[in-house]
Amino acid sequence: MAETHDVIEYRLGTLEASVTEIKSAVSSIDKSLQKLTSLEERHQETRDALNRAFTQIEDHEVRIRHVEKEAPVTKLVRNWIIAGITGLIGMVALVLVSKF
Repeated sequence: MAETHDVIEYRLGTLEASVTEIKSAVSSIDKSLQKLTSLEERHQETRDALNRAFTQIEDHEVRIRHVEKEAPVTKLVRNWIIAGITGLIGMVALVLVSKF
């Protein structure tokens, strides 16, 4: 009977040690899951920020392409205006020189 009692006591001690190890492991898993959740939230925030940034970049890209398409026409019109103003100044100077 003493032998059975010793075996039961030994097995109970082993079981108690195993339960303690399981508690420690569960606690570690809990901490890891909390950290993982926090990292996942940060990752989602970063992903959202990148999506917003790329959306803005695409919008700017469209606007820049539009400006680039209009640039040759704008340059041509600017040259016409400069030529017209230069011609007007020349005519005014000619009129002033001819009167004096």
